[in-house]
Amino acid sequence: MRLHILTPLATILDRPDIAEISARDDSGAFGIRPGHAPFLTALPSSVLTLRTEHGAVLYAAVAGGMLRVHRDGVHVTCPDAAVGPDLAPLAARVAAEKAAGLNRQREGAAQERTLHAALVHHLLDSVTGDKAGEA
Repeated sequence: MRLHILTPLATILDRPDIAEISARDDSGAFGIRPGHAPFLTALPSSVLTLRTEHGAVLYAAVAGGMLRVHRDGVHVTCPDAAVGPDLAPLAARVAAEKAAGLNRQREGAAQERTLHAALVHHLLDSVTGDKAGEA
């Protein structure tokens, strides 16, 4: 089956000889072989295992994205991806992306709390100012 891995700036992989794809989404691990039913799922930052028709194994690190199975093959669209025969560097890349995502979430939550506190202070100041004007 044909596998396309696409990012906004490049086609990372376009191979017609993929016999099996192993992946994981939020519901768990799954496999795709030729003839699979149409399917669409969101991928977290993860590593896909690809087996070719000749038995070679490749790995594809994806920074999240969407995986779609259709009659012509499989399309993976993602913000960033890398493909290679060695799992270790790709797994490290995925771990770094997950850590960066967690840091972005934490920073966003901290900014949200800061803005919330500023709003509460502003509201309290305006209420206090209104009461001072009444006296």
